Amino acid sequence: MLKKNDGLILWQQNSKVQERSKGEPKNFSAESLLLFINERMNNNLETFVVAYLDDKVKIGLFKDGCFKFHGDDNDITPECLKYLRVFNEESELYFWRKKGSMFEWRHRVDGVGDMTEAVDAHQAIFGTDIDNEKSSGDFSVLIEERVADIPVPLKNLSPRNDKKNICFIHTRNYIDCQNNQAGYCDCRFVGLSVF
Repeated sequence: MLKKNDGLILWQQNSKVQERSKGEPKNFSAESLLLFINERMNNNLETFVVAYLDDKVKIGLFKDGCFKFHGDDNDITPECLKYLRVFNEESELYFWRKKGSMFEWRHRVDGVGDMTEAVDAHQAIFGTDIDNEKSSGDFSVLIEERVADIPVPLKNLSPRNDKKNICFIHTRNYIDCQNNQAGYCDCRFVGLSVF
């Protein structure tokens, strides 16, 4: 079943939480974090990363077992990390800091498990123009008067004539019904999209 209304898409698909920390935070070093991700993500799919650090948000790729961000700053220090989402069309690893470098985590996988209803949406990333001078390699740099430049791992983006947002985070919001009341029970990032 696939229904589209006001930009939201309601669908049914098998999905399940493959693994979770179950209230037992895990201590990660930079190396053990990369190893943990490598063991769980399908490296054959284009895999994106959104890292929420204490002082900024970085959007990049997880490629060849490493983080790839715009410029030379490809490291993530777990002590400075608040949240981390590593995602592709198939699954998402989501980490959230409990204390220091202790994290809880969840790995959701689509295409396996029980039939689940979900709503897909596209959340705008600020940026109505492209800075071609700062864009390089796998990255385009979104610019907007109201916010700092935002590098995104999408090549050769073009500005829109209507000055609307260029890039979006595709999210999937899972629905559960408890006590005859439906609500969202989980949300994951699926990919980056351009309209």
